[in-house]
Amino acid sequence: MTEEGDILEAEAIEATEERTPNVLVLDTSNSMQKAVPDSSGERRPRIEQLNRGLEIFQDEVSSMVDVKDQIDLSLVTFGGGVEVYQEFKPFSEWEPPTLTEGGKTPLGEAIREAFELISERKDRYKESGLPYNRPLIWVLTDGAPTDMKPGDDKWENLREDIEVGEEHQHFALFIMTIGEDADTELMQQLHPERTIALKDGMFEEYFEFLSNSIKQASSTEKGEDPDMSETAQDFKDMFQL
Repeated sequence: MTEEGDILEAEAIEATEERTPNVLVLDTSNSMQKAVPDSSGERRPRIEQLNRGLEIFQDEVSSMVDVKDQIDLSLVTFGGGVEVYQEFKPFSEWEPPTLTEGGKTPLGEAIREAFELISERKDRYKESGLPYNRPLIWVLTDGAPTDMKPGDDKWENLREDIEVGEEHQHFALFIMTIGEDADTELMQQLHPERTIALKDGMFEEYFEFLSNSIKQASSTEKGEDPDMSETAQDFKDMFQL
């Protein structure tokens, strides 16, 4: 992990600018090479659609003049192993990567990595006197985790930590499953309130909605917590299977 104490100073963030940290936790396992129809009906590999979605996400957030300077973004991938693909940085400095697929689906480890990133970032905010909104973690997967299963210690410990973290508003975590290969019922056992099933090929629409959700969270009054349950319901109404 990079030492971030100096990074925050180098970023020249306005001390009065309230930050909204976001972590994208994206599945890059072997199944992401499968070609499926996109929203226009053209069959393309899921990984290609994911990369296009990230480009749309950049365009959408960049157009939000009132909130784009408040957003800090990090990206974690899980495919074979877990990689902090991009450390936290202001959105204005973020460029969408070109991801490639391969390996199994260590989703549990990836969520743990997001927790660590959030904890470290909040410590840096506090040390620098920067106000911040509740961190948001966005998980997108087209399969089931290969590093844990219901009932084992890793599963139960993660489920409990998600429940406690949400209860104490340490973060808001969303798990989006996409496509017929995803085991949504299994993931709902891990996080029942905010696991949402999406139709295959809805990557672009997902990132458009993600942009608007981040805007909503970043636009709340200081000291107020965004109603993320409403965000989840809106998403279900628009895109779920």
